[in-house]
Amino acid sequence: MTWLHLLKEMSEVFSVIKLFFHKIKNQFSTSIRVLRTDNAFEYVKNDVFAFCSENEIIHQTSYSHTSQ
Repeated sequence: MTWLHLLKEMSEVFSVIKLFFHKIKNQFSTSIRVLRTDNAFEYVKNDVFAFCSENEIIHQTSYSHTSQ
């Protein structure tokens, strides 16, 4: 299943990831296995990697400088 979250500002990234994680855990009694993002700074900051690591989420990023 794929979910898409639109953000008003990139500073919302980490809080949206955490809220989404808890929403999935509570509503569906499961957890996120893979989080796929681009290489934007907000996604590759240490707090996002730490959160993914703590919750056993595989964080995949797209390749840099590749076409769509």
